[in-house]
Amino acid sequence: MKYAPAFLLALSFLLMHCGDPSGETAMDSAQTVDKPRLSADSLRKLYAKYRAMQADTLPLQQQLEKGKLYPVDEAPRDTAFFVFRQQLIDALTHRRVFGLLDATAEDVRIEPEQPGQLAAFVEHFHLDTQAPDTLAVWPLLRRVLQEGGTFSDNGRRFTAPYYAATWPAELYDPKEYAVITGTGVRLRQSPSLNGQILKTLSFHPIVRVHNYGPEEEIGGQRHPWVQIELDNGAKGYVFGQFLGSPAGPRLVFEQRDGQWLMVEAVGF
Repeated sequence: MKYAPAFLLALSFLLMHCGDPSGETAMDSAQTVDKPRLSADSLRKLYAKYRAMQADTLPLQQQLEKGKLYPVDEAPRDTAFFVFRQQLIDALTHRRVFGLLDATAEDVRIEPEQPGQLAAFVEHFHLDTQAPDTLAVWPLLRRVLQEGGTFSDNGRRFTAPYYAATWPAELYDPKEYAVITGTGVRLRQSPSLNGQILKTLSFHPIVRVHNYGPEEEIGGQRHPWVQIELDNGAKGYVFGQFLGSPAGPRLVFEQRDGQWLMVEAVGF
């Protein structure tokens, strides 16, 4: 595999400044960048292993219903991509810089419709810091990957999360609407856990977003309270953890020369 000067610049900087929270040195980790492709038998075994480890899975096919956007995850339909994604999630979980870079294209974009460069990706997510294990990028990317997605371009591209991949833009402006991504989500009168519960939302309704309120940490998750409006005109606040915006963070992967790579990381 050949690397562009931008990649080599980013790589050399990381070699000098980054440690690996797993206990490996940066130089040790760098040796995994140009790893050999897995055999078909190895892929099948890893696929079975990862599938067995999944406690909760999203449907392979999206249920269609007006005014709602149900979750879907087509990743298991492609063995190689599913294994690639699980290995990337593992790298994010253990905060391995080179595991992330190994899955990222040299021309990865961080801005829509703009030329991409790996060095800009490294700088944008502060991967050149001396303490990469403290970065916010790890849970952010992991959350997007765990929220499903769909294939396009005859199976050569994959977009995550599912609400960015399958959003009905012809019916709902992605800048004005979002979807409730959980079940039993409480709509409150005020932006607080002490706010009166107006309604419990389930079945993934599409809602209009009005205002973003104060941030709060609940159950280890820090998000803003968001004022939303239901299709019947009722308004209230939901905790941002349970709201998915199609205009928010998005990851796109592409199959190139038989290998999957992340080619877009926008909205972060």
